[in-house]
Formats: sequence, structure tokens, C-alpha cells
Amino acid sequence: MFLPKKHLLLETNFKVNYLTKKKIYDISMFPSSKKKIFMPNLQRKKAEVRKEIIAPTVEIKKTTRQNKVDIQMLSSPIYEQVFKNYKCNVFDTNLIKKYKQELEKHGIKNNLDIVKDVDFIIPTLEGDNLEEHFKNIGENQCKPYKYILDLLLLRIPPKPEYWLMKSGWTRYAPNSEPEEVDYPLEDGVIFDVEVCMTAGQAPTLATAVSINAWYGWVSQSVIDGTSKPVTSQQYFEDSLIPFESSEKDGFILNDYHKTAKIIVGHNVSYDRLRLKVVKRMVLY
Repeated sequence: MFLPKKHLLLETNFKVNYLTKKKIYDISMFPSSKKKIFMPNLQRKKAEVRKEIIAPTVEIKKTTRQNKVDIQMLSSPIYEQVFKNYKCNVFDTNLIKKYKQELEKHGIKNNLDIVKDVDFIIPTLEGDNLEEHFKNIGENQCKPYKYILDLLLLRIPPKPEYWLMKSGWTRYAPNSEPEEVDYPLEDGVIFDVEVCMTAGQAPTLATAVSINAWYGWVSQSVIDGTSKPVTSQQYFEDSLIPFESSEKDGFILNDYHKTAKIIVGHNVSYDRLRLKVVKRMVLY
């Protein structure tokens, strides 16, 4: 008997139980399927459904300011902070027309590109307007130095009757004996340097005066009678004039160093090169 090929294929997969003479099919020849059952996880939280949030509409206020010839100016928020007490003047329409014609003559058009305005809070003005703001800032910064200068203008002690020829600084206070000091002790002095050009460019003599005393400085080279060639531009540290600090002070600033100080001189760009420490000098 003729059988289709698929039947022949099935015959080859039969297994015969010889005791019962029954054919047993090999189940591997048939397609199989598996069924998976997923049990619900009661501990798992349900995913929250996010609601669509609609952003509220905000009305944007136009802050672009332009002057009478259509040139962009400060934005309104900044203008109101800087010029809070300023009132606009009334302009002549004929002058405005003339200005626009002049701008067009030089190729400057009125419809310039407008940049994005800025809006932030500026620091509080130190006054009612910009002029008072910068004036008050300058006065506050100069106040300690102005106080020192005012004292120098009020009184200066009389000059000493004689000067000691001794190296370094010597202090001459009224009704006191001359004393050796490391540098002038007051916060403000009037200062001058003398250089013997034929003996070199290092300082030789210096004088200073404060509200309390006169000072004289003498170079060690004057005492020793030594000098350097005029062409030499090299200075040794001990040949320069000390001000405000000495070797024993080290590099630590004390309360004296942190206070305001001023030196008044003439041709200070020349004199300050002869100091150990380049000081704040006022040119008069």
C-alpha cells in the first residue's frame, strides 16, 4: 500500500510494545507548547500615571527702550534702578529730525538690530544718582589718607638745630634727644632723597618730616667714603632706604603695617626706586 511521505516519516517514529503489540508514538515528533502563568506581585506598587502639566501663560512685558533717534538704550528694569530720580527732558522735534538726517548721511540707519534686554538687581547705589555714587565711594576710600594729609597741613615740628652723621634713620623729636630708629614711625611723612650722581646712583641722603618729628637718613657709603661707578645700575639691599619694616619684623604683618600710610614726595618715580619697599607715594 502506498503511503504519503509524511506517513512514512511517522512510521519511522513509531515505537512498538512487543508485549501488547501496540504502537506508541514518539511525542518528540509532535510540536509541543508550554503555558506560563504569571501570578500578580502584591508588593509591587502600581505605576503612577502622570498628569500632563500645562504651564501657565505669562505675559512678557516689552522693556526695550529707544531714544529719539531709535538707538537702543538701557532696559527699563536697569534704567529704573540707575536713574531712579531722573526726569526726562522735553526734546525739540526739529533737532531730532536734524540728528536723524546726520546719522543717515554717515550710513547709520535707524532700524538697528535690537539685542535682548537684561533684567537683574544691581547693588544699591551709594547716593541718589551715579554722580553721588562714585563720589561717595571715592571719598570713603580716600578718607583715611585725607585725614593723614590734613594733619600734616596743620602742624610740622621745627627743624633740628643739628644733624648727626650716622648711618641709617635718626629721629629728631622736639624736646628729646636724637634716637636711632629702623624707619619713620608715623603714618604720614613728607619725604625727599638726595643722590650724589658723581659717586653712583644709589641714595646717599634722605629727609622726612611728620607731625611729631623730623628724620634724617645717611647711607653707609657716605660714612665709609666708598662709592660705585656712575654706570652701575646694581643696588645692594643695605644701600636702599628702609620704610615701614625691618629685618626683625620678618614677613608677618602686624597692626602697624595694616593701617593706612602715605608718603608725600616730589618726582616720586625717581625717589621710590631708592626704597627697600616700594611705597604708596603721592606726587606733589
